[in-house]
Amino acid sequence: MFIRLISCTHKTRIIDVVYNASNSELVRTKTLVKNCIVLVDSLPFRQWYEAHYASPMGCKKGAKL
Repeated sequence: MFIRLISCTHKTRIIDVVYNASNSELVRTKTLVKNCIVLVDSLPFRQWYEAHYASPMGCKKGAKL
């Protein structure tokens, strides 16, 4: 079985630093370091998905818009 992976990259905003394994002080001060988990703005990826697949994200198949 072959699964085709699609990758897309877009410039986006970093909203928040959510987790850092080394030090919780870095989360409080929102310091970006290697291997920290961040929350990003999903709008560019949502727009690309809706344009590429011609279906809105987050809606069930039978739901009306």
